[in-house]
Amino acid sequence: MESASSPITEPRQVIIFDTTLRDGDQAGGWFSAEQKLSIAHGLDELGADVIEAGFPGLPERQKVDTVAIPMIASAVRRPIICALSLAKQESIEAAARSVEHANRPRIHVYKASSPKHRRHVFHNQSEQEYLDDIARHITMARQYVDDVEFSPEDATNTNRDFLLRIGAVAYEAGATTFNVPDTYGIATPDELRALFAALYRGIAPVRDGTLTLSTHNHNDYGLATINSLYALLGMGNARKQVEATVNGMGDRAGNAPLEEVVMTAYYRKEKFPNFHMDHIDENRRKQFAKISKKVGEESGQPVSRFKPFVGEGPRSVGTGSHEHARREMGEAYQSGIAHDVGHESLVIELTGSSGKATVQSFAESLGYRIPEDQFRDFADHVLAFANSKCGSNERRVTPEEFHALVYRYFGIGMPVDNSGEKQFLHTRKNGYWEMKLTMNVRDEEQKWTGRSAEGQGVFQGVVEILREKLGKDFQVVHEWQEQTDSAQGERSSSTFCVKIRVGEKEYIGMAEHNDISESSIRALLDAVNKAKLASLLPEQQSATSVGAPERVE
Repeated sequence: MESASSPITEPRQVIIFDTTLRDGDQAGGWFSAEQKLSIAHGLDELGADVIEAGFPGLPERQKVDTVAIPMIASAVRRPIICALSLAKQESIEAAARSVEHANRPRIHVYKASSPKHRRHVFHNQSEQEYLDDIARHITMARQYVDDVEFSPEDATNTNRDFLLRIGAVAYEAGATTFNVPDTYGIATPDELRALFAALYRGIAPVRDGTLTLSTHNHNDYGLATINSLYALLGMGNARKQVEATVNGMGDRAGNAPLEEVVMTAYYRKEKFPNFHMDHIDENRRKQFAKISKKVGEESGQPVSRFKPFVGEGPRSVGTGSHEHARREMGEAYQSGIAHDVGHESLVIELTGSSGKATVQSFAESLGYRIPEDQFRDFADHVLAFANSKCGSNERRVTPEEFHALVYRYFGIGMPVDNSGEKQFLHTRKNGYWEMKLTMNVRDEEQKWTGRSAEGQGVFQGVVEILREKLGKDFQVVHEWQEQTDSAQGERSSSTFCVKIRVGEKEYIGMAEHNDISESSIRALLDAVNKAKLASLLPEQQSATSVGAPERVE
């Protein structure tokens, strides 16, 4: 009864069955047909062997899945494309229609087997009546496809001897895969290992490799990943399949996360010697971060920073002692996970718990070369600001805030934030323009005053003030304005750009504000600060890439 469409023949290699588009889709997000197709292409790129694309017989999903599954079946040709079905004729027929154009179609039939389900849902159905019913519907599904999977829902609450009989009957009726779900996530690793060892010993076609044995685990107790691995461990020399979802999406607490199952098996091969997932090779493993982010965005359920492997946390460093050790020892607190799952780089996080080593790493990540003789005092300046953010909604120092801190410490300073009666620019015309700039320089507030020459405006008057503060003459080479689209009912803002020349070098400053005079002067300040900081930055970056920073108070 072995399925001719099965892509794997080596017993130790685990078939990867992804059910993000079916079980994951039941988590409340519900994908559109176009989203399902896009994610299916990503799963194909990742190397999934089976993609369960939906549940076309479920009334609330018919509108999407009767469109989405045929789209996927026609466009995604390498993996098996599977549709879920109840053990009912009309549901099987709907599943068959949805996968009829697949290169390798599968119908997945399920029916709950536990005593409670048979008593309360199936009206006191006896064990024999249950076996007769599933045999009839598996046979029906085999009329449409050569590859049929059967799942006794709530298997871990089903008597083990009865479960053995279910597997044998399913095979005789034509099933090619026997999937055993821990539907409510109640089992422990040792229990599942023992259960699957018993299934391997007790079902002859599983033992001889003609019936694939599969595990499907929910995460109600937080054990779905380890339960999946221990279930595979118990399967002996059976042909093995594991069912999982990207990011662990699914009902209630979700399913076994695909990235956790594959990556844990990869990293801890010595613990799981009787199976492997090596066909998800280095290049495919690097797709995990990409597909995780995509599924999170498409489902409206962003990936938690604390998510193992693919979250922001595993690729972030910043705790003071950890970052010091990493800088001193290279690989300390850095396992290579971020690189292996496809994250482009580590993220240096600067917070109140950081130390001077983190300040140095963060500065380097932004391209700054802080002079050694000034670094300690500057780091204290930065960490004081980081500590001031403790308890706020955003506790990390952003790159923009760090730029502003550098401008205040090493540059000419930053304009104060306009708030209440405090305005960074005051002007008065008395035959000529009188100007007062209120600036933050290091930890002090300073007021700079000046006036324009006869016939000059405010901008040129500020130029004269800044020439004095920079300590160098500079020329304004070019000024231009880039309009920003405004939301309905809001004032339009614009990005003002100023290019200055100091000697033979040019620096571009930018600022956005809804007042053209203020944005032009902030852009001028940005350009002058870049000129002042030229020695701290690579030449190209000092000239162009550091945009107008946020104001830091």
